[in-house]
This record gives sequence, structure tokens and C-alpha cells, in this order.
Amino acid sequence: MKKRVVFVLSTMIAALFVSGQAFGEDATLMGDTYISSARSGSNFGSQTNLYVGNGNTSFLQFDLATLPAGTTAGQIAKATLLLYVNRVNSAGTINVLPVTSAWSESALTFASTPGLGTSVAALHVSQAGDYLAVDVTALVQGWVSTPASNFGVALTSNSAYVVLDSKENDQTAHAAELEIALAGPQGAIGPPGPAGPAGSVGAAGPQGAAGPAGPQGATGLTGAAGATGPQGPPISFKGAWVDSAAYSIGDAVAESGSSYVALLANTGVDPATDVAGSGGHWAVLANQGVTGATGLTGAPGPQGPTGLTGATGPQGPTGLTGATGPQGPTGLTGATGPQGPTGLTGATGPQGPIGSTGADGAAGATGPQGPPVSFKGTWDIGTAYSIGDAVAESGSSYIALLANTGVIRLSTSLTRAATGRSWPTKALPG
Repeated sequence: MKKRVVFVLSTMIAALFVSGQAFGEDATLMGDTYISSARSGSNFGSQTNLYVGNGNTSFLQFDLATLPAGTTAGQIAKATLLLYVNRVNSAGTINVLPVTSAWSESALTFASTPGLGTSVAALHVSQAGDYLAVDVTALVQGWVSTPASNFGVALTSNSAYVVLDSKENDQTAHAAELEIALAGPQGAIGPPGPAGPAGSVGAAGPQGAAGPAGPQGATGLTGAAGATGPQGPPISFKGAWVDSAAYSIGDAVAESGSSYVALLANTGVDPATDVAGSGGHWAVLANQGVTGATGLTGAPGPQGPTGLTGATGPQGPTGLTGATGPQGPTGLTGATGPQGPTGLTGATGPQGPIGSTGADGAAGATGPQGPPVSFKGTWDIGTAYSIGDAVAESGSSYIALLANTGVIRLSTSLTRAATGRSWPTKALPG
């Protein structure tokens, strides 16, 4: 594989400068898995991907039995951990930490997280499809010196969220590798020479300017294709995803325009949420496609026949009577007419002598019954009135004492009765 050629050659060249010869070995990847804080009791040892960040930590363990028997820590010229980035959800930094207690790929869960040491390396991740190379020489030298301390490494991140290939991935098949460059055999170590006198400490020189970046290295050769993995279970489409349905491995569902296939038997695990998060239960079959352009509007169809007139509906209830409008303003009072002239008052005649009091006369006989009163309405100047007719004028009512026909106005007849020029009338009460 191209990555092996590039990195093994570089480590061998570095070792040649030290010992004159070097050769490389690949450690065997014994186990790889990840844990998720969102699913503290779940094991993901059979998954095809390893998740790092967003609450996920990946674990790798290598078997150093491929090293020649008797290999010492001093013969480890360089050890390089190679990781293939399958997907980058968020760019950031990954930390490499030694694992300090035992774990198993098939049993590890977040609830059983082993002990972790301090970070031995950090690398930035920003692009999918790249290989990441991490120098872990000192860590591997420690494993060679103390084989019982080899519990592998953990990959953590507080900023990045990336997906790596696991050894179960039969699509891209880029599992993690540990490349070890060994120095050739060395001669016997001679006795130490006498210590020379300590030199004086010189003054620190100024910091030199950073040199220009080196040219991009040539792309390595493409490695041979890996063996074809076993045939997976047939896909069985189950329609739209239902949270209460139980799904088996190979069941495919649709959700929000995309389709997913079950990697593990599950019930109530939302595919879109699972894939966007730590994953493990579902994988994307096909993402929702882009909405196509709106098609042209078709020509209008022919006018259909006019439908039959429907029956007249029942008469609706009469609406409520609206509220009465406000009372309009009262009209202005007309001007008062001019006062007529006051008539002359006649001269008072002389007082006559007081006569003697006569004896009480006998009561006279009762006169005949007068005519009945007949109300004729408002007085009219052209109407002939008989004795007993009653009329109304200017808010008062009157009764005729003599037959007459509109000779004078009623309002003046009473004041002129003594002159004999008015028809005798009498005002009625009220």
C-alpha cells in the first residue's frame, strides 16, 4: 500500500543514519472499537467505523509478536501509527493516549471504560480521505521493554468529530496500522570514557526565522486490493421508519427523503439521529436527492359540462336588529313674533249708590236641560257651529252658546262679548 511504502522508507532512511541499516515490521491490529457516552451500555466491536469526538472515544490494540524474537527497545528506530479518515463531521484536534488497563473488543462499553494515561501525541484533522501519521516511538519502546503494559491506545477529542475505518470495514478497507522501523544489529557497547570537563554555558542566540514549508511529497503507490468480505444479509425494505417497529440486520427504511439500512437489530433508534450522532445501528443507503426544477405548466383542459343547479338551501335565520342610532340634535327654536298693540282701556263709570238689601226671594224653577256638548275638533273659520259644539284653538277648548259661522276668531270673542260683536262662547276647563 502507498502509505506503507512512504512511511517505511522514511523511517528506514532515518534509521540508516543511526545504525547503517534498518528494516520494517507491521504490528498486527488485534482489536478496535469505540464507546459512546450517549449509549453507555452498548458495545460497537463489530462496527465498520470508529467514531472520535462528540462523546465518542476509539480504542486500538496491536500485537507486537511480529517483531523478531529478542527485539529490544533500543532497536525500535521509529514507530508510526497510521489512521485513515473516512468522514469529517467537524475539524479539530485528536489526542492519542495510552490505555493503562485491559479491555476487550467484544465487551468494551462506556460503562466499562479502562484507565487512560496522558496524551502522547496530538494531530489536526480537517479533510476526509486523508491518512494521518502519528509518531508513537516512545510508547512502542515502552511496550517492548514491558510487554504487560501494552493495552493499546485511545483516540479522544474535545473539538473534532471524525469517523475512521475499522478492521471490519470491507468497503474502503483502511484499518489502522502500526509501522515499526527496526535498527540493524549493533556491536557490543564499549566501556564509557572519562567524563570531560563541563563547558561554560553560552548566551542564548536569537530565535531564527521559520524556514519555508517544504514541497509536497509525491503520492505513493496504490496498494493491492484487500480480500472480498463475506456477503452481507439481503436488504429487505420495510417502508417508512416507525419508532415502535422492531428491525433486523439488513432491514431498510425511509425517513425524510433518505433511506437507511440496519447494521444491528434495534427498536426505536431513529436512523437520521443515529447516523448524525455516534452511529452504529444504521447506515445511509441513499441521501435525499436535490429537488428538481418545476416542470412546465400543462395546457388547460377542455371546459367540462355545466353541472346541475343544486336545490335551494333553506332560508337562513333573520339577522339581529341593529342598535338604534343616537337621537339627532333638537332643532333651533324659531324667533318670537312681535307683540301686538295693547287695546285702549275704557273709562270707569261713576260708582252708583248702594241699594238696600232685599228680602231673599223664593228659589226659581229649574230651567230646561241644555243641549249636549259635541266636540268638533280644531276650530275652522268656514264651519257652521250649533249651540253646544266644542272646538280647540291655540291649546284651549271652547263651547258655542249661539249658532255661528266663523264670524270672528275664538281668541277674541270672549274679550268682546259685551259689545255684541262676537258669537257668545264659553271656555271649557283645561
